[in-house]
Amino acid sequence: VAAALLAAGAQLRVASAQRRIVVLLSDCRSTEPGDVYGAARSLDELVILAPEGDDEDAAALAGAVGARFATVAGPTSVPAALAAVLAR
Repeated sequence: VAAALLAAGAQLRVASAQRRIVVLLSDCRSTEPGDVYGAARSLDELVILAPEGDDEDAAALAGAVGARFATVAGPTSVPAALAAVLAR
């Protein structure tokens, strides 16, 4: 997760967009070493969408770094969840 967030941040640093949002679809359970919290804090904006029923790590990360967070039941619920968190 840390490596993915760092890569996203590196790509967005060179973007000319006014708003730089990283959308992470994950349970946020780290499988590789790395500072996930530090990587998440380095981003301008982070939105986390986690699977319903497997969202404890994602909720903890979102709470610790100030990311917006929602759960999704499956692929068809992603658009509505994303719209909801981006509207906040």
